[in-house]
Amino acid sequence: MTQSHMVNAAYGALCERVNLFGSRRKTRILLHTNIRRALHLPPHAMRFMTTGNQAIRLGPAFAIYALSKAKGRRFGQQQTLFQDVSRLGARLGMDIFVITPGAVRAGVHVVSGYRFREGVWREETCPYPDIVWRRLTSRPRALQAKLIEDETVFSEMPQITLPRSMSEKGVMHQRVLTRAPFSSHVPQTKIAHNEETLIACVDAFDDCYVKPARGTQGIGIARLRRTRGGHEFLRDGAPASKISLPELALWYASFFRVGERVIVQETIPLLHTMDKRPLDFRCLVQAVNGRPVATALIARVGSPQSITTNLHTGGEAVSAQDLLPRLTASQASAMPAEFRRAESLACDLFEMLQRQHGELGEVGIDFAFDQNLRIYILEINPCPGRRMLRNVDPRLRMHSITRILEHALCITGYETIKS
Repeated sequence: MTQSHMVNAAYGALCERVNLFGSRRKTRILLHTNIRRALHLPPHAMRFMTTGNQAIRLGPAFAIYALSKAKGRRFGQQQTLFQDVSRLGARLGMDIFVITPGAVRAGVHVVSGYRFREGVWREETCPYPDIVWRRLTSRPRALQAKLIEDETVFSEMPQITLPRSMSEKGVMHQRVLTRAPFSSHVPQTKIAHNEETLIACVDAFDDCYVKPARGTQGIGIARLRRTRGGHEFLRDGAPASKISLPELALWYASFFRVGERVIVQETIPLLHTMDKRPLDFRCLVQAVNGRPVATALIARVGSPQSITTNLHTGGEAVSAQDLLPRLTASQASAMPAEFRRAESLACDLFEMLQRQHGELGEVGIDFAFDQNLRIYILEINPCPGRRMLRNVDPRLRMHSITRILEHALCITGYETIKS
């Protein structure tokens, strides 16, 4: 027998009275147009859970925190990712919208966000989110004040953020350096905070890589090799040149001026393919039912004379299995076991980072093998992209998107709730 009664329906920080009706097997809510407008709901069906005899909660409201561009594609290279997240989220009964720096304000129950509807991004009033997925790929100097204000609001409000705090790969990497069993897999790494410390860090190595602590898609990465009378300065897309350490400090001064830090890391004699191309690997680790799972293991193959394997500087992404024919017979026979060892190490590392850093959702862990197949952890990226997955297997890319949304449902309490 179907019964109905009025209940309080909360969405974000908003609340309205709605009609709840159903039987023991099935319960539904009736949302009139005026109610949907008052709660700033999307047009599709939403999940809900009961939070008491006279109350329910709709959700989850899933905000993607990212930069917006004034010209061209609104969200740049991440726009296709955000559109796919929006489509899948709607099918899962979630509200997906993008918020930009400055959108959240203390004491305000709504935010200005962008929803993807009918093939178009529309700016709309959205509820304060239940969960925020951080997708900032840079921190522009002009937005520093807004970014700091946002972090203050995020720390004071009850939403979940993935990761919990705005971290950078250099900070996460430093947390690994002294922790067994990971410390034995980490190249010597130093963090420079200004021009003076950069000079001291580089001077400590005969051969090292210098790169911004935040991901720059290959921009700003250089290799320094000590020579008589200075250092050899190697960059992708530029001829080798000589440089003094004060000149190097000036070259990175623009990063320090906006508060960025710079990583200095000893050079590893990387494993190469038979045609002399350098190799490293990205392992995407995601939380699944509260446990870390290696969703993907991708090999990145650099061009013959490249100092990086980054896709934005000419690298090629291939699956770990497809890489094997490009190695020597002895290497190919040994690598499957090494891949399993690397995935296990990556999952253990995820657990350790989550204990220290709080909720993560996912991380991209970059590692490499030397000529003796020793594993080195090169980088920990708290905001991993999806371009490599798209190039290797689009289905795997969608699987990774599904997992981050399912994790959001899990940690907000909606994982078993039907639309």
